[in-house]
Amino acid sequence: EALESATDDVESSAAAGATREPEIQPAAEQADTGIKVLRTVEGRPDPEIMELFIEEAKEESEAIHEHLPLLAKDASDAEARARLRRAFHTLKGSGRMVGAEAIAEFSWTVESVLNRVIDGTLECNSAVQNLLAEASGILPELVEQLEVGAAPSPKVSELMVRAQAIAEGVSIDQAEAEE
Repeated sequence: EALESATDDVESSAAAGATREPEIQPAAEQADTGIKVLRTVEGRPDPEIMELFIEEAKEESEAIHEHLPLLAKDASDAEARARLRRAFHTLKGSGRMVGAEAIAEFSWTVESVLNRVIDGTLECNSAVQNLLAEASGILPELVEQLEVGAAPSPKVSELMVRAQAIAEGVSIDQAEAEE
């Protein structure tokens, strides 16, 4: 929602003569994972749009933290499932739009699991619940890494691999044996 009005905000800021320097620094690439925190076009993202995205990412992270306990209490809670999926979907789409690759791709893998849970092809079992809890814990780190320009930690990639395996119906033990 916040990004939809970003163009108008940027234009009005430019018209008002806003000259604030961006605080976002170009991000480094994580050598082990190949995941970039930030993909830029012409070197830098628009700082105001990035600020809006970071604010939105923090709000979605709060929504995830709010709804995760509801799902843990009742794995069949359709509203909690839908709200969690919507939060990760928003982070995926908005992240891709602004070039926040690490958040976008991370959110996509978790969203894929939630899609399968919602469509009934995957049980919301302890593996799914644990994955969601870990994803919820890593998301604020990813947002902070985006803000300061740091590379994502290796645990982000590890969790993404697990999420993909769960979404594909591969047991965690089987996925680790294949590595």
